[in-house]
Amino acid sequence: MKILVTGRNGFIARHLIPRLTDHEIQTTDRTTDIHHVLDTFQPKMIFHLGAELKDESRMFDTNVGLTMQFLEWCKNNKDVKLILFGSSSEYGRSTKPRAETDCPFPDTLYEGTKAASAMLARAWSHTYGISVTFIRPFTVYGHDEKPTKLTSILIQKQKDKSVLRLSEGMHDYVYIDDFVDALLVIAFWPETTPFQLVNIGSGKQTSNSDFVKIFQKEIGYTYPVELVDSGHGYDSMHWVADTTLLTAKYGITVGSLENGIKRLVAELKNGKKTG
Repeated sequence: MKILVTGRNGFIARHLIPRLTDHEIQTTDRTTDIHHVLDTFQPKMIFHLGAELKDESRMFDTNVGLTMQFLEWCKNNKDVKLILFGSSSEYGRSTKPRAETDCPFPDTLYEGTKAASAMLARAWSHTYGISVTFIRPFTVYGHDEKPTKLTSILIQKQKDKSVLRLSEGMHDYVYIDDFVDALLVIAFWPETTPFQLVNIGSGKQTSNSDFVKIFQKEIGYTYPVELVDSGHGYDSMHWVADTTLLTAKYGITVGSLENGIKRLVAELKNGKKTG
């Protein structure tokens, strides 16, 4: 099958692409002429992983505008399966597990643009009969995350033996290999529906402190920790996926945090690069 993957330099794409070697793959980055690639390559499945997380001046064009380009192209190519990616943060702050049927309550521009792309994808899918699957990842982690993510910070702090300044908060952590396993099951599911929104999480939440405790036990190093206020309001004391759909429809149960960290540390000890 011809498969297009955007955002090839991103964390998820770097782990997804090697799993698609049985297919004819085309990848893109933000400099690519998307219309030229679509018209010449003619993919049958698209994983649109390209996104803007930091630069607010680019967020609308990247997170909404580019998504609309794919929806418009698929309107005239209805045999294509389009896989889009949002964020669990679209749901906003809540005291219950986030379910796919919950309304989004975005607080930031990033969350708003992702929520907007989900709503537009649903509307285009139902209006034009496009096959769209919209994935909302929870906290995906691995050895080669961005330097600002907790796993990469822990690896660096072990190297330089400096104090770990840690803010409290809860997350539904998903190891990257488990995430890609689940993603591939969903993407290649034999039944197609006009629009399907799916959370990929474990259904269990863990505090930042407990993540560190599990990590340091596995890696054999105890961090000097200073608890701080993050100051940005992103941390929440309740953040977990409702995995009813993931389990009931797709038969997927995401592996435990302990097992994921064990595999992550094994990769580090085998010489995997970080960051």
